[in-house]
Amino acid sequence: MKPISTKSHPVWQFAFALRALRESAGNPTLARIAEETSVSISSLSQALGGDRVPTWRVTSAVVDTCGGDLTTWRAFWEELQRNVRNPLELPPEVDDEGRNLSAEQRREVAWPRVWDRWKRTGIITPPFRAQSELDLIMALRCLREFRSLSLRDLGRASNYAHSTFGLVLSGGKPVTTQFLGAFLEACRVHTPGEWIAWLQLLATAVPKQRASAEVAMMRKMGYAPRRQK
Repeated sequence: MKPISTKSHPVWQFAFALRALRESAGNPTLARIAEETSVSISSLSQALGGDRVPTWRVTSAVVDTCGGDLTTWRAFWEELQRNVRNPLELPPEVDDEGRNLSAEQRREVAWPRVWDRWKRTGIITPPFRAQSELDLIMALRCLREFRSLSLRDLGRASNYAHSTFGLVLSGGKPVTTQFLGAFLEACRVHTPGEWIAWLQLLATAVPKQRASAEVAMMRKMGYAPRRQK
């Protein structure tokens, strides 16, 4: 089976998470999973390899056999469907003024549409994919504005000083997994599926944080990663 890339497409990120769950369960063979669930080996292999978007039947077969929490994984799977259907939230560039905007400015222009989606669905997932740490910071700013929180509000709701939030959101300090967790808590983002989506964004945008973000994702999915001997 080909190696999984966790930094590119949400389908591959989902496959990585499935493979991590399978590993935590002792790597049951595909034949065993197929026998216990009546799902074909080829479908299981494609899901674990990131070759296609898996159906919920295939996903639940892996999760149930490997002892994962079906409710948490259902939320994770539904988030994957949304990401695949609506991968970006950038506004169309229909006039000369729009074409002259920087990437950062165009993301700011898109915020009201993102807020409408968050209000309509109640699901606070990232507004767009991140190719750089600046994209991640823009997404965090979008969330902060949506919640109408000052830097002092963020500080009061967490163990970080308000000045630290200011530095990170201005690009003066890097975004870490721990900071992201505190930021999401302060912004009242609570469900595992939402957290996993934001952690995926962090893993893509800040490669140095990928390992810790993946550990945090595993914990949000209901199991502890295996300790290194």
